[in-house]
Amino acid sequence: MVLRVILFCAAAGLCAEERNSALELLERARSAPVEIHADVALRLLQAQKVPATERLKVLEEVYGRAGEAREAHPWVMVSPAYPSGAQESTAAAQLLRLDGLSIRSRVVQGLIQVNERRALELFDEIALPEYSSSRCEDNFVPWSGEYYSTLAQVVRRKTAFTREELTRQRPTEIVTRALRNLRTPVDVEAVSEAVPTLLDAGFDATALGSAFTSGLANLRSGDRVFSTALQKKHLATAAIQTAARLAERGVPASGTMQVLRQLLVEQLSGPRCRDSYEWLSGTGKNESWRREFETVQVFNRFALSLGGGEVPAIAAKEAQPEKVEGRVMARPYRNEAALMQIAGEVARLRTDGTSERWLSAEEKATTEWEFRAGPVFRRVEDWRAEDERDTFRQRTMLWNALMDASPPGDWFRKAARGWVKGMSDAAARNADPAEWLVSLDSGMRLARGFDAEGRRDLERTRKNIPNIRIPGLPHPGGAEIPELMRESGDLGLTIYADLEKIAPRVRSSWQSN
Repeated sequence: MVLRVILFCAAAGLCAEERNSALELLERARSAPVEIHADVALRLLQAQKVPATERLKVLEEVYGRAGEAREAHPWVMVSPAYPSGAQESTAAAQLLRLDGLSIRSRVVQGLIQVNERRALELFDEIALPEYSSSRCEDNFVPWSGEYYSTLAQVVRRKTAFTREELTRQRPTEIVTRALRNLRTPVDVEAVSEAVPTLLDAGFDATALGSAFTSGLANLRSGDRVFSTALQKKHLATAAIQTAARLAERGVPASGTMQVLRQLLVEQLSGPRCRDSYEWLSGTGKNESWRREFETVQVFNRFALSLGGGEVPAIAAKEAQPEKVEGRVMARPYRNEAALMQIAGEVARLRTDGTSERWLSAEEKATTEWEFRAGPVFRRVEDWRAEDERDTFRQRTMLWNALMDASPPGDWFRKAARGWVKGMSDAAARNADPAEWLVSLDSGMRLARGFDAEGRRDLERTRKNIPNIRIPGLPHPGGAEIPELMRESGDLGLTIYADLEKIAPRVRSSWQSN
């Protein structure tokens, strides 16, 4: 009988119980911030838990709410970076892609599989935001990478366009407009990754080259954005690769290279941030900061390969900055020293307190370990920062570390209840849902097992680094975490406890959630 039910459900796509559970969960998620609603909906859709008849409605609803997101667009941490304090949580939150622009782009990607025409219509409604200028002191700069990867996926679906639209080259119009409207040098890498897809889909290389060169010509920014684009998003290499790909289709690379040369010279010779200039040039006093980053040399080698002397090499004097001043500001917690002290005490609960040898669960089930653990637990229970949001970040982080360090049983359960209580902070969840989700996943990773690739990844790491100690592995007591979340009655925690049951996640790497 059970086998017949399983076979029937497989044939029908979804069992009624599974269908109803997913729809009920989506109904509850609608009352949560859009970041949570979008995360739940997209995860259920990816796991194919939403009935086919409901998918269009679900995606359109999430798209309609995207403007409610706390961040209008994604941010990327600058380079060089000094992550500290809340910046680490902010950086991790960006990986979830739950800002307004990314939510809209991800919805469109989902719609491609459901209704190509509607995906095209909604993509056409997306407007890239105007990004504010950045300063040397900033830790993050804006970018639009998700938008350009979505662009390539949408316009290649020629069946989404009417015959009349294809006749008047509507797909090419959409692509060239997007390339001409490049907002920031950080986006050039995403465009470079999209171009091969567009060429393979039959787009005219000359039109793509002209639009890309126009977009590149309009890119000017402060040094913080420019240097981040060079170091983290490979601005020069990405632009050169794009020119080379287009050249393979008969588009001379000289036009793009001339524009790139002008961009590089203007930015390299303009006002520079001291830390990024030292990082790129290797002139910093600390030898460990030296980097062999050959932006000018890479450009010059490709320019030389073009022959004809149409694109002059960049001379060393042309890359000398007008002035060098300012650097990124590290922003540690106000109570950073006290936090590091208690975090160290939590970490030492993994060991015998005098060495780095990690204790087994059996070795922790002793009076001696409990004697050491008691005061640490009490300190975490009483932990407060000057700022309420910092209190949330720090306490959930400490409880998470205590869960990881505790043996299964009462001590693990005590730590898990502390973590659940901290995660039940509705004010923190509503103030920054993406950061709340970062804290949630950090705890839930203890409840998630590995898939086959995850197990191989862990085995490779242990083989290559035999003495490595890895925090955050699946915990023997981890199965209790979703149940304690459900018992809390908190909106966000109950949603994710049930989501884990309907669309469970497994870890593909020991470093992932």
